[in-house]
Amino acid sequence: MRISAPWVRTKRIGDRTHTSTSPANLNSTNFTRAVLPRANLARTRLNNAILVGAILTGADLTGADLTFANLTDADLSPSPSTETFSGRKTTISRVVHTGTKLSGANLTRALLVHADLTDADLTDADLTDATLTGATLTGANLTGAKLTDAKLIGANLTGAKLINADLTRANLESWDVTGADLTGANLTGARWPADAEVPEGWQRDADSEQLSKAAGSGPAAPTTSD
Repeated sequence: MRISAPWVRTKRIGDRTHTSTSPANLNSTNFTRAVLPRANLARTRLNNAILVGAILTGADLTGADLTFANLTDADLSPSPSTETFSGRKTTISRVVHTGTKLSGANLTRALLVHADLTDADLTDADLTDATLTGATLTGANLTGAKLTDAKLIGANLTGAKLINADLTRANLESWDVTGADLTGANLTGARWPADAEVPEGWQRDADSEQLSKAAGSGPAAPTTSD
């Protein structure tokens, strides 16, 4: 089902449809299961907005404020290409959410494949079982974020803050955490890259490549539950 609101405008340029929204303030708006591909929500205020199951493929959320928004099951992946040039299928540029404020947002099971979340504020966000394969989170603030069972394969978290983040059972294969701050992070059961140095106080199982607390390093941080 396609859901559109009166403030959403679409226009056709060439063979592509571009969607844009005019007002900057959409706080507490209910976008449950809305279909808004390539929506322009840059710098839009979406505090406490409900985007459960929303389709936002290719949407521009640059500088948007989604503090405490609910994006459970939302799809924020790059827009799939249907365009062909010289008989070859091309991929539309990946979705960009640079500087987006997602503090406290519920992103449970959200799809953020190859999303650009550079410098995004994800403090205390719930990314349980979210798919962030190939995502760019350079400089992002994930302090206190819940990333239980999240998929971060090939993600770039260079310089990111993961202080006290819960990465229990997260898949971290091939991710880049150069310069990232993992102080107090819970890495119990996380799949750590075989060629990467294991964080201090943790040990990797040679068979499963999962992490556990090293002997004498103290108990793992408790995992929160709803």
